[in-house]
Amino acid sequence: MPLDQLEPEPQVRLKLSTCSRPDAVRRARRALATFQEVQADRQLAFDAELLVSELVGNAVTHGSHDTGETIELTAELDTRRLRVQVSDGGPGFILGADDPEPPALDQTSGRGLHLLRTLADRFGVDDRSSGGDVWFEIDLARHRPVDGD
Repeated sequence: MPLDQLEPEPQVRLKLSTCSRPDAVRRARRALATFQEVQADRQLAFDAELLVSELVGNAVTHGSHDTGETIELTAELDTRRLRVQVSDGGPGFILGADDPEPPALDQTSGRGLHLLRTLADRFGVDDRSSGGDVWFEIDLARHRPVDGD
């Protein structure tokens, strides 16, 4: 693989392990807020925190409900992108290949995949025997101002 196609090493890496409870969402958002480079761009910070909230909330709701089960959040920031991965001990799932319509305004759930498709540059699920890893990436170039702006 040519050197320019290799993924850059993360400049900042964050790992958070928290119990699978509703307050895990708040903990994950606070952990992500420690990335000063992300917080410097309000739109990037908003998008990233919204997606982290969605992924961790889904892990709490749909992941394993065993006592003491943990949710793992890994966030990596390099010169080109922010990558966030959430892992839980749940049964895992397969992302649908279809492109569903956005949820109706009166729906109280079902916005996660739409948010990922709208706000992330890439996302996916990596299956494993004891659950799955759901991840997203946001390209930083999309959020950096052009010289002179």
